[in-house]
Amino acid sequence: MVFNENKEIIGTSNVIGEIYLEKNNKLTDKIFIESIFYEKKEIVINKVEDNSIILLKPKVNLLDEVEIDYKKKYIVLTAYYRIYNSRDDVLVSFVDAEVKYIIKKNSIQKKVLNFRIFDVASKDEKINPYWVDKLKKTSLFETLNSKFHLIKDEEKGVINIVGKKNNKVYGTIKPDFNNINNKSNIVIDITNETDKIIGTAREEYNNEELLKTTIKDLKYWSRINIRTVTPKYIKIDSTLKGTKKMFNKREIFIQSLEYVSKEEYKKLKKKGYKDTSVSHYTKEFWKNLEIFTPLDPLIEKQLNEILVERK
Repeated sequence: MVFNENKEIIGTSNVIGEIYLEKNNKLTDKIFIESIFYEKKEIVINKVEDNSIILLKPKVNLLDEVEIDYKKKYIVLTAYYRIYNSRDDVLVSFVDAEVKYIIKKNSIQKKVLNFRIFDVASKDEKINPYWVDKLKKTSLFETLNSKFHLIKDEEKGVINIVGKKNNKVYGTIKPDFNNINNKSNIVIDITNETDKIIGTAREEYNNEELLKTTIKDLKYWSRINIRTVTPKYIKIDSTLKGTKKMFNKREIFIQSLEYVSKEEYKKLKKKGYKDTSVSHYTKEFWKNLEIFTPLDPLIEKQLNEILVERK
């Protein structure tokens, strides 16, 4: 990560350590280069020539041996996906699924293999799993930098996510890899208020290398939306009459990362999704994840009651 003198992140290097700063309007006379595994370095800009190589001193010299199989060209993330909706704390719908995210050169494809879904309102269980969230191939820095200023708070040891127009702090980025109970090291809270909608959204990530990371380093992602139902909202959707609050939570727990060959990729692409009517949530397989968290007790109680009723 590269900071300017205002402690604002102005860029991150790519996977081979390159970064281009010549057209960066946030550039200052000095810049500071930081990485989790290297010592911090200060650079005076007018002493740096184009295409210079700047070496950082490693904090740790011992690296694990890595073997590369060039036939395994596709990266596959296996994830446990979970989404549920409630109205005034009453469960309305629940989905959980096994999803394969296939990372190709310029895209990420999702493949939903098995899922269990119910919708209390419609009782329709034969829905194409379009609802599973996609993942972005861009780094988290690229995503956040387009919307926010990223400014370091030396005292608290975090990076603040600051609105470009209102200078409001929407969230923080904090390196905290030692606490396995803290599944999120990036948190963004945004309030949205219009004449039709009053709501808040929280987005959380757990990434090994914070901003520099690509999707391959993701361990956990979630988004929570809480909306207050207004009279104008009810005019749009009459089924919300009598409802005060709507809650939606989506979560992705990464179970494994593997490299597959072209032949294995083709086999995976041929697999179709199916409604197994069996919750992956009840399997110990998913509960062994390092940062897996159980459902809210109230939601879990309602879910179990609905499943018993349906049986």
